[in-house]
Amino acid sequence: MGGFAVLRPVSGFAQQLTQADWERVHVLTVEAMNELYNLRFAESEAKCGEVMKLAPQDPRGYFFRAMVYYYRNLIYRERADYEKFLQVSGKAIQVCEALLKNNPNDSKTMFYMGGLQGYRGMLHVNNDELSKAIWEGKKGYDMLKSAAETDPNNVDAQMGLGLFGYMISQAPSFVLPALKLAGLKGDRVGGLKMLEAVAAKGTYARYEAMYWLSNFYRGDMEQQYDRAAYYLNTLMTQFPNNDFYRNAYGALLLFNLRKADKAIAQYQSIVSKAESGAKVNAVALGQAYFRLGVAYMYKTKFSEAEQWLQKCISHAADTVQVRNAHHNLGLCLEVQGNHAAALPHFQKSTGVPRSVALLKTPLTPHEIYAEKQTLLFNAGDFDASFALGEQIIASVGVANDVRAEALYLQARALYEKGDYQKAEEKFAQATGITVNKETWLPPLTRYRLGLAQIKLGKKQEAKSNFEQALSYEKYTNDEFTKRLIQKELARLKNL
Repeated sequence: MGGFAVLRPVSGFAQQLTQADWERVHVLTVEAMNELYNLRFAESEAKCGEVMKLAPQDPRGYFFRAMVYYYRNLIYRERADYEKFLQVSGKAIQVCEALLKNNPNDSKTMFYMGGLQGYRGMLHVNNDELSKAIWEGKKGYDMLKSAAETDPNNVDAQMGLGLFGYMISQAPSFVLPALKLAGLKGDRVGGLKMLEAVAAKGTYARYEAMYWLSNFYRGDMEQQYDRAAYYLNTLMTQFPNNDFYRNAYGALLLFNLRKADKAIAQYQSIVSKAESGAKVNAVALGQAYFRLGVAYMYKTKFSEAEQWLQKCISHAADTVQVRNAHHNLGLCLEVQGNHAAALPHFQKSTGVPRSVALLKTPLTPHEIYAEKQTLLFNAGDFDASFALGEQIIASVGVANDVRAEALYLQARALYEKGDYQKAEEKFAQATGITVNKETWLPPLTRYRLGLAQIKLGKKQEAKSNFEQALSYEKYTNDEFTKRLIQKELARLKNL
């Protein structure tokens, strides 16, 4: 979640209110914004109502009232919030159209209108309305482009343009023909540059740009974790009551940086706040419970993990959280060799593909060791993960898939510790094993072997392994993996 700062009235209506009235509109708008991004939705909507009453022909009150329902829909996934957002944003767009009819070159009004159309497009995607999403996105993009061209100093207009550019560059291939037909073109690097400019100099969309940058930078495509942490810390400071920012920072620590203990501290602070009687968003609290369970599971502290996952299930603020908590609770029990106790949890999480697989076939003893090796790697305990891999490799009768993955994880542990020479050796060993089920493993191993070789200055060897990695077909997340590989091939040309 991000935010906006509104500093002056939309041009064309200053004559309708006194200067004092406009100052009051500004103050109320800023208050509405702060309430919104501190997750006090009712208070924000009340402030927006006051703005709309003072300035009924100005889009600001309508804009921020619409954003209340935009964020409510993102958090609670309620259809009623989606429909309310469409209704209120539609009214705001009508207000913008009236303004633009009188002044077609009003860049700030174009910004509001284009922004709303863009947000409508994003919610259409979340609610499985793809054709509507592309149509609204195209209208929003064109409006924001006009705003930027009309007033090159309107930095905020770059927010939507940068967001469109980056997100379209990451769109799945099946969507690309429709995007091309709509005249929408992706620009990964240019999109990030625009968002950075808004985060540094923007007025209306500064915090919104920071939020999206934090998301993109902690993704696998960018892996700029320091930048993601900088923006998340800025947002946590600016909006201390928004625990989704702290949850996102915890996710960066847990899933990207593999610092389970530091992540636990972030999630525990949310839980402690709730236990002290302070107001915490119910979905954010459930997310903290769930991720505490995951963090302790990674550390193979299964008793603690089970307690937090059960808390998430009992809390029941979000059906997806509950489903995933059941899956992980089942996995904790499975890894401890208690398949019978795990089964009811897998049955309650059949939306998770791995739960379906484990319902049919329990883990073998060797696979249980492999699972623990993966968990310890995810926790950042690279030495323990490596040692467990040694036990797996030395065991008799280990399946090829398990042996190959053990070598792969050992290599990754060495890479994380900066021992690129030994990592290269382990990755190379893994490439020599033919796997049966884990079809994702050969291309990922080649990809990471290439990364290690780049660190060792072996550009041609890296290039060869990247090209071999691209030759594999039909495996989990193949399209995204190939984008990562193509990115590294492009980067090699500049080394």
